[in-house]
Amino acid sequence: MVRQQPKHQRLRESVVRLMDGLPADAPLPPERELCETHGVSRQTVRRALQQLVAEGRVYRRRGSGTYVAGHKVVQAVDLDGRDPRGTAEAGGHSRLIGIDRRRADPREAATLELAEGTEVLHVTRARTVGGESVGVERLTVEAARFDGRWASVPDADAVSRLFWDSHGLEVAEAEQTIEAVRAQVPEASLLGVADGVPLLLVTQRTLDSEGRPTQLVRSWYRGDRLRLSTRPRHGPPNAGVVLRPARRADAPVLARIFVQAWRSAYHGVVDDLVLEALDEGEMASRFAEFIGETSARHNAMLAVHGGEPVGFARFGEDPDLPVVGHVFSLYVTPDSMGLGVGRTLLGEVLAELAARGHRQVTLWVFEANSRARRLYERMGFRADGGRRVEDAYGAQEIRLSRELGT
Repeated sequence: MVRQQPKHQRLRESVVRLMDGLPADAPLPPERELCETHGVSRQTVRRALQQLVAEGRVYRRRGSGTYVAGHKVVQAVDLDGRDPRGTAEAGGHSRLIGIDRRRADPREAATLELAEGTEVLHVTRARTVGGESVGVERLTVEAARFDGRWASVPDADAVSRLFWDSHGLEVAEAEQTIEAVRAQVPEASLLGVADGVPLLLVTQRTLDSEGRPTQLVRSWYRGDRLRLSTRPRHGPPNAGVVLRPARRADAPVLARIFVQAWRSAYHGVVDDLVLEALDEGEMASRFAEFIGETSARHNAMLAVHGGEPVGFARFGEDPDLPVVGHVFSLYVTPDSMGLGVGRTLLGEVLAELAARGHRQVTLWVFEANSRARRLYERMGFRADGGRRVEDAYGAQEIRLSRELGT
């Protein structure tokens, strides 16, 4: 005796045949019509459609209906703590839903190594493709560490730029898990799916270069509309960063990095007219003169990552104190922020100055450039009381110094 297929399975196969030839995003008949056409109950129809949703063949919009699923968007999930790229490359967008402050729940406190009751900030964003919600992301960070930095965020993509470019974090490690979960409120509501629909949950914790947990990111993705892809990296975040002495022919490259770095980091630090007036050709001529000098007072180190120049440092003797080493400049391209390029460059410069016999090193930094100051402080620099305002920039600078080991 041949066992008859369950009704919902037979209905599923009928719907699959109906979908043949239909374009992506084409609507399927409403549930009531399917009930009448196939002589089955509403429960049977919903069970069949739910199976098709789980298989990624169809997707549902709350209050609208069921639609033929097209090709899944490939969502690249990076392991360096930065924003995933895939939806943007597929024409997707991020929408800032809200930023709220609350006490960390036990899981958040444990993950971020915070004391019970510590306040955290939740930054919630929606990811859309073709106007359709395909993912919801919730970023959690310690409020005291980042408070006051989010009020002026204009859009969802600016959240990442602020986090990495302004705060200057460098990722040392990233821990990530991917699991299947059932949609819960409010994620189901934000994604426009029914409660209990299968979702992919990506949980990521990143640690900074000092080993401290910096952020917890939980992202809920629709399995019917997204396929996750990742390429794990091996080694530290600055793996692949190659340092070499800058040559005179590199002057245009240094000028380009300089202009990009200034225009990215110094809005609100120096007048925008100064930034707009920066000229790469003029800067290239100046760098060519510095690199071309035979004196040991001026040297430049170039950082290359993935075959592309991503930063440089210029160093030598302090103009006012020749026995003291000096870092004249340290700049990294905006796209390479967070990869440890600045820290790698500075470490090499300090080692070179120490090898030349310097026992102290100084540098000047804009007082309002909190990102750079944090990097220097992590590398052992402290303010020594020196202050100046150069006419060309009209912004307060402070001098930092540190001892070099014998």
